Amino acid sequence: MKYAFFDTESSNCYGNCYKMCEWGTFVTDSAFNPIPGTNKDILINPGRDGKFNLTGRKDGRDLVLAHEEREYRFANTFDHHYDNIKFFLEQKDTMFFLWAAENDIQVIIDQCIRYRLPKISFVTHDVQMLFKKEFPEVKDTPSLEKAMEILGLSMDGIVQHRPDEDSRMTMMVLKALCEKTGKSAEELIAECPKCRMESLSAYDDLQRRHAENVKRKEAGRALAKLMETEPDPNVPKERTFTVSAEMKRHIVETIAAIKRWISRGYYFRTNLDVGYLVYYDENNKNLLIEQLRTDEFHLVSIDEFDGITGK
Repeated sequence: MKYAFFDTESSNCYGNCYKMCEWGTFVTDSAFNPIPGTNKDILINPGRDGKFNLTGRKDGRDLVLAHEEREYRFANTFDHHYDNIKFFLEQKDTMFFLWAAENDIQVIIDQCIRYRLPKISFVTHDVQMLFKKEFPEVKDTPSLEKAMEILGLSMDGIVQHRPDEDSRMTMMVLKALCEKTGKSAEELIAECPKCRMESLSAYDDLQRRHAENVKRKEAGRALAKLMETEPDPNVPKERTFTVSAEMKRHIVETIAAIKRWISRGYYFRTNLDVGYLVYYDENNKNLLIEQLRTDEFHLVSIDEFDGITGK
């Protein structure tokens, strides 16, 4: 059995589509002994829409790649490397490992779609999940560098953000986890079944979650717009309502309900100086009763308020 570690780098992810610009591998035997000739760092031209957007990003840390941008532009595009990457990922008697596996799965499948090539089906295991299981006290999602630090692993001589080197660090973390626990990689995986991912189903799940996030953001903007204008203070209190925090977590459903109630002549407020507070379910109701003085307004369910406003 071989252990194959791999990693990707991308120039941007505009439109929820990654533009891959580098592919790296590091392969060992089941005792974590490197197999000669398997350490590869392959540059890939990200294509015409592959603008490099890695620094100064609003929602992400800066990334500095190991090569100059012009070097990637002189390289071949993904379609030239497709057969070799597909062959690598379909090797028999090989277990594959990634750090934060969903990201790299999306990168690879995105390229297949971009270049109209058959999607590559492969099974991999997320070492980040294995690490988090062994170190539950680490609350934030740990970076590979942070995991190395926690495990006391030296990064001397390692070139960061070069995918073959990141693959080697992933191997080092997995090896250290095995040594720390006294368990084999297979035993760690058996205890953390969620770390096993099949690329096509994982990709479909990612796209579904992305679509849901888009809907939530759109609904959130709609809710913010509803909050922009406070109603006339002379409006009777019994014609005003607000919704619980739990309701806002189900934002798409909540926006539809708020619009429905407003259309019936009721006024949405952003505070508790209202006639009605609408809760989401019984658990939410019980929590609100514990937290709030509910004698100053009526605590009602969605169905109950639908009945009230529909009269």
